[in-house]
Amino acid sequence: MKLIATILTVGAIFSIIYLLQLSTFQMGTRHYLPDPTISTRYQLAESPVFTIDNRNESTPTSDQCLPRNNLTDEAAGAKLLEKRLPECLIIGFAKCGTYALKSFLTLHPDIVGPNQEVAFFTGYYHRGYDWYRSQMPLSLESQITIEKTPSYILSLQALWRIRKFNASIKLIVSVRDPLIRLQSSYAHAQAAHEAFNETFESWLLNEDNIIRAADYATHIKNVFRLFQSSQVLIVQEEELEKTPLAVLRKVETFLGLCHAFENDLLVFNSEKGFFCFNQTSRRYQELEHTLTLNHKTGCFTRSKGRTHPQIDRLTMKRIVLKMSSYNEQLFALTGIRFNWTHPGSF
Repeated sequence: MKLIATILTVGAIFSIIYLLQLSTFQMGTRHYLPDPTISTRYQLAESPVFTIDNRNESTPTSDQCLPRNNLTDEAAGAKLLEKRLPECLIIGFAKCGTYALKSFLTLHPDIVGPNQEVAFFTGYYHRGYDWYRSQMPLSLESQITIEKTPSYILSLQALWRIRKFNASIKLIVSVRDPLIRLQSSYAHAQAAHEAFNETFESWLLNEDNIIRAADYATHIKNVFRLFQSSQVLIVQEEELEKTPLAVLRKVETFLGLCHAFENDLLVFNSEKGFFCFNQTSRRYQELEHTLTLNHKTGCFTRSKGRTHPQIDRLTMKRIVLKMSSYNEQLFALTGIRFNWTHPGSF
């Protein structure tokens, strides 16, 4: 009997020690029950418990980073390549440099993305997440996949679907001087339709065209109703055009990535009047086959940087006056006053 009592006492002591260790371990680890509205990117296949990826909580300093291009071929090959669902979406706006932004972002060794607009949340949602994943490029676990479809922001239904897909996803919105955007939209319509023969002046008389170009605030309000402001980054096309590396570094910080956008990745093409890929950079040579470019120059194709129609001064003033109220709504909503054409410019 004494022997049995001794065994039971020792067993109880070991059980208490084990429970104390387990409790201490769990206090240092954040666990959450699986949520079907969150991207499967965050769910463990063999366990009902998953841990939130904390990579975005702080931006690593350069001496902490080891970009993929610095790994040996053997080390890179040891990592599993697979197609992954996006962790960041460029959701708008059309004619605001979204293709250039997405393309330039892939110069970062930890960013990948499909070349085409997938339009999953607006046109192909019925095909399911597995189909969506199949449209993505191969990536390493350490990389972020970014998808760009600028029509997402125009659809409240698409925004709800994005929230259901991943309530903590990162969103990027690009805006542009609505007057220039209006000119760009007309040039696009003219190039896309051979039978298009409407003059710019008559096209401008359609109030809907002005509203489509200027009313950013209505759609961005919808984004802020569904997502935290910390999940949304608003960038300006004009800044991307003039100082692209500054914009890319903002996105880099927003995504919590290592600083990898070096000054020699882009070069200014004086003939085109905008920045193009530096064809001598190693990263460009890796990406060249995935981009829609003039591969002789490293610049975007003719559809980018079209000649915009001219507007006479009086017509321009009338349009800007109509747009100014929409601009003020955007400035108040975002707390950012963009240096766009305004009535005081005349």
